[in-house]
Amino acid sequence: MDGGNPGVALTRIEPLLQRYLAIQVEQDRLQQEKAQLRDQLKACLAGEEHRAFAATIGGVPIRVSYSRREEVRYDDDLLRERLGPRYADVARPDLRRLRHHLEEIEPLLTPALAVIGAVDRDRVREAIARGVVRAEEFRGAFRRQMVERLAVSRKRVEDGTGGVPGAGTQGSPGQEDRGAGPGER
Repeated sequence: MDGGNPGVALTRIEPLLQRYLAIQVEQDRLQQEKAQLRDQLKACLAGEEHRAFAATIGGVPIRVSYSRREEVRYDDDLLRERLGPRYADVARPDLRRLRHHLEEIEPLLTPALAVIGAVDRDRVREAIARGVVRAEEFRGAFRRQMVERLAVSRKRVEDGTGGVPGAGTQGSPGQEDRGAGPGER
């Protein structure tokens, strides 16, 4: 095991990791099959008058619905340039962009933190260190719990395959499968 941990016996975990990788390959295959089935179901329902129904299939009650609607995607950069300050009249906050630019816009959000904020552990420590708040003020206002995380990722290999033939997107170099442990959100 390259760069391995001497505290972990490779002979004990290698079969587990082999099975784990095999499951990733199977998940990829199943996702592709599921996408094909979804396409076939959409094709079947597109021509039907009733596009929503409930049924029991193999003893499992299910609900199926199909809808088709037009979605409009704007070229925000072009419209920002064309409209100038009027862009604010037609735009709304976008959560993806907020996350992406959070560090640079965080000072602008400070007045709204009472509504949109959540306490951050690092900021608590900093505030206590600066004397802004006292540690006693947090007594009884938090709970500790042990959270387990496991990350299994494929090492990048020169041919770009991720080391596992047929692994598809699950095995893309740099992509990790992070499983939530007990008590993890």
